[in-house]
Amino acid sequence: MDSLKLLCQCISPLKNKKDILSVLGSSDCDWVSLIYCSGEHLVTPALWFYLKKKGLLPLLNLELRDYLKLVYDLNLTRNQEITKQLLALLPDFNAAGIEPVLLKGIASLIGALYETPGIRVLGDIDVLIPEGKLAVATQIMLDHGYSYTPVMHKDIVKEHRHLPAFIHEDQPVAIEIHRYPVAGKYNGWVNYESAWKESTRVLLKTGTVVLPTPEFRLLHNFCHCQLGDRGYVKAYINARQMLEWVTLRNRYEKEFNWLLIQKRVANNNSLAAWGGYLLSAEKYFSQAIIANTQISFLARFFIYRQQWGVKYTGYWKINCIFDQMLFFIEEAYSLIIFNFKRDPQSCIKVLKFIFSRMFSLQWYKNKVFRVRD
Repeated sequence: MDSLKLLCQCISPLKNKKDILSVLGSSDCDWVSLIYCSGEHLVTPALWFYLKKKGLLPLLNLELRDYLKLVYDLNLTRNQEITKQLLALLPDFNAAGIEPVLLKGIASLIGALYETPGIRVLGDIDVLIPEGKLAVATQIMLDHGYSYTPVMHKDIVKEHRHLPAFIHEDQPVAIEIHRYPVAGKYNGWVNYESAWKESTRVLLKTGTVVLPTPEFRLLHNFCHCQLGDRGYVKAYINARQMLEWVTLRNRYEKEFNWLLIQKRVANNNSLAAWGGYLLSAEKYFSQAIIANTQISFLARFFIYRQQWGVKYTGYWKINCIFDQMLFFIEEAYSLIIFNFKRDPQSCIKVLKFIFSRMFSLQWYKNKVFRVRD
């Protein structure tokens, strides 16, 4: 618990040197746990950058400084290669009438959200394109040597927010082509139309992309982490995603209409998850609560559950197992209903697929014990 909070204080653009100097300079400072925690949350490059910016690197021994600098340099090089990976696809996308909308990490990288491009670790490239262009985009990816593995039997129909990840053995990351920015049940308010609304067309070296507004990116970050990835249910905070949220708020605060944003959140019955996210940003990154925000009991309870999860491993695992059981039931129900409407005969294959997952220990392990992007 102490290591996670200290890590977030170190990488927070809102905390200065004197606020954390006494802790980092203490002989009791557990550097091993701090570095391990930064790796788990994929913010080690950010840790090096902000320790350097705040003048705290002299507190580290030479070996640790070299390690953090190496990780930062490797990530910077990797992000440069990821940018080239995107640029290689743009001519064919644009020729087919596709201007991809950039999401999450790649939007932050191309939009220069952070002070340097080496801070953010990217898991993949997320792009959003119109539903009617999915087949064309798939063919372009295949023509460029990418391949994908279907996540379920070809006869099972499933509406998912993105196509299976496209992978190229000579490229640094996978590419996820989205039809929706978030899971289907949330795309009534964070969707393709809202991503395009007041967005910015950006001309790069090889073609044009679309950058959504900071407001969309802020809402997408919240919806993706707290709702889509069930962070609120699990009482889990991803420090990398929270840093993105904090940085977006810190940089574009004056552009946000908080009254309208929170009205949208309230209309979608997500105030408890929203309040929990704000409290987490305050507790871990020292970002002030938005003015006139009402924090409910469930929002405050989210923080307590989060602390229990960090402090007690057993509680965290049990909580995740129950969450995945609920997720499994919802997934199974939606698969059966959706396939029955499309093709009643396919329900037999759906049931076989569901039971194969139900008794797959590896599936539960991957879902419960991995850090989510």
